[in-house]
Amino acid sequence: MPGASSHNSPTKSTAHGGEIGKVGIGVTASTLGAGIQLGVSIAPRVNLRGGASFFSYSRTFHYDGIYYKGNLDFRNGDVLLDVFPFGGGFHLSGGALIYNGNNVNATANAPAGQSFSLGSDTYYSSNANHVTGTGKLQFRKAAPELRFGWGNLVPRTRHFSFGIEAGIAFVGLPQMKLALSGTACLDAAQTMCEDAATNTTILSDIVTQQNKINDKAKYAQYWPILSIGFGYRF
Repeated sequence: MPGASSHNSPTKSTAHGGEIGKVGIGVTASTLGAGIQLGVSIAPRVNLRGGASFFSYSRTFHYDGIYYKGNLDFRNGDVLLDVFPFGGGFHLSGGALIYNGNNVNATANAPAGQSFSLGSDTYYSSNANHVTGTGKLQFRKAAPELRFGWGNLVPRTRHFSFGIEAGIAFVGLPQMKLALSGTACLDAAQTMCEDAATNTTILSDIVTQQNKINDKAKYAQYWPILSIGFGYRF
């Protein structure tokens, strides 16, 4: 029975953290997406936990005269070490997103005849060959995590569990890559026009625009984690 030890038992009961070698599985909903997780008790008051989460969201937005249709995709895999310092449900967790596939992919469109900004310059999208493009916002592929919360995926005295957590993932500065094609004009009359994909001035303005977007998105380098989950111990 839980809490008792036996020399003939294949697993060892711990005072608070569950039996060593016992396994729990659960489902979660968090700011990293919906996911699954697997945990195992590896020492008194210590669990090893791994999981994967997924989320997708689409949105159209407008920035500096260019319309973007963006798809936000979360694809994560993490490994965490849960420590129960007081023997109850409160735990401290450290680990890493060992796979961070979070990114934003977007198509860009500057409607024909309308003005848009790149860097510090204003252009007009050609009526004959309006400006289009692609954009992608990415994060580094691995990131450390810190969490704290209440709950144990591998409880000692019951099979079902509930957990809630908060924390942060240090995913690094986001990096925007923007590429444009079509014809951009310096005047509304469209008498001075250049290829947006090859003109050196426009390419330089694209780099400046990427830096502006990266600066506005820099808050995302510290990704907040809020999570709620339910589990079952075998």
